[in-house]
Amino acid sequence: MNNNILRKQLKSVISETRLKKLGRELGFTKRERDVNGFNMVNALIESAGDSKIESLADIGRQFNALTDNSLEAKPFHNQLRKESLEKLMHQLTGQALTKWCKQYYQLPEEYLSYFDSIYLHDGSTLSLHPDLQDTFPGRFTKTSPAAIELHVTMDLLNHSIDSVTIDADKEGERQYLPKATTLGKALLLTDAGYFEKDYLDEIKANDGYFICSAGVNINPKVLSGFRCDGQKIKLKEETCLKNIKCNLPTDQSFELSVQWNENVYRLIGFYNHEKKKFSFIVTNLPASTFNQTEVGKIYRLRWQIELLFKEWKSHNNLKKFNTKNATIIYTLVWSSLLALILKRLLAGYVEKQHNILLSPLTVAKTTQGWWYELFRAIMDKSQRRILKMLDKCSTILSNNAKVANLKRDKKTGKFQFLIEPINYNPAALC
Repeated sequence: MNNNILRKQLKSVISETRLKKLGRELGFTKRERDVNGFNMVNALIESAGDSKIESLADIGRQFNALTDNSLEAKPFHNQLRKESLEKLMHQLTGQALTKWCKQYYQLPEEYLSYFDSIYLHDGSTLSLHPDLQDTFPGRFTKTSPAAIELHVTMDLLNHSIDSVTIDADKEGERQYLPKATTLGKALLLTDAGYFEKDYLDEIKANDGYFICSAGVNINPKVLSGFRCDGQKIKLKEETCLKNIKCNLPTDQSFELSVQWNENVYRLIGFYNHEKKKFSFIVTNLPASTFNQTEVGKIYRLRWQIELLFKEWKSHNNLKKFNTKNATIIYTLVWSSLLALILKRLLAGYVEKQHNILLSPLTVAKTTQGWWYELFRAIMDKSQRRILKMLDKCSTILSNNAKVANLKRDKKTGKFQFLIEPINYNPAALC
């Protein structure tokens, strides 16, 4: 790994000159004394990625440690609550999503004629201080009267967040789906909470593809159907799904050709014996290329966004902090996301250098011995120490964060169908 290239990548977003300038332009700092855009931003990113942070006071202490300051809790809190700081962190997050994005996976060439991108969309709820319930009303008024939901579209091939929107948890989810006009030559995977017939029609009209879980109450017109073993399902003419549920197999999966409005889609289902009900997914992928088993394998890739939320919450301090200030909530969310993006950028360079695959979840929590020291070197503006810590990061991650079992992932995990690692020796997956 050329650490100078990686150092320049870091500098493209968090250099002293540009952060101080941006801080002044946004009104975060007028006169630079103990606090400026450079030291505050880096302290927030470092704190967000540190497993030891539990409170706002911890962030303040981390700021003092990194910057050799002795700022007391109240003055630090006054800086943290500035709307201009939230704007600064939000703007930097957008830049990092562009400049720190690296492609992790690729599609086999035979599928590029169908789509060249895979997007996953979902939401995750974060409970807040109850006093914020008027600003961020939650859906569950007894357990979480105040909560936000993060609406996230994930770019699977780049293993990064394509977009994120923050709103009150009580607000509807479907309005935050990616616009159908942006999904041409792309495949979208969503769960049942985002199922909407008109939206699926729009995706198809824009030459996009989807695999969407659907609720048990859907009731399309059924045109034909087959069991997984190829046996035809008996249907009456002009029937709908609710009328034939008693004829659907419970011992194996099945596929129906269904119609909503003027569009015909594939409905793949199976009976869940534990929940004692059918589960359905709907897709417009062509059956000639993607049989029902393959569609099921592709849909399992949606789990990667759940792992991203776990990585974000468990190892990048996206958590409930004891604050009643809405601006601070936004600032900490962007800080947490910046820490996550940076760790994934570093992981991509380590993978390329060592020709290995790393587990993003393991990378996120493997910060001991280098994470704080890297930011300390950045604060000290020591190019030699920055390069030294990047080298140490490479050694630690390559030794401790490798994917545990590549052959298993090829057989039953995320590499079993459709995606494969980029810039990696495929023989290791055999």
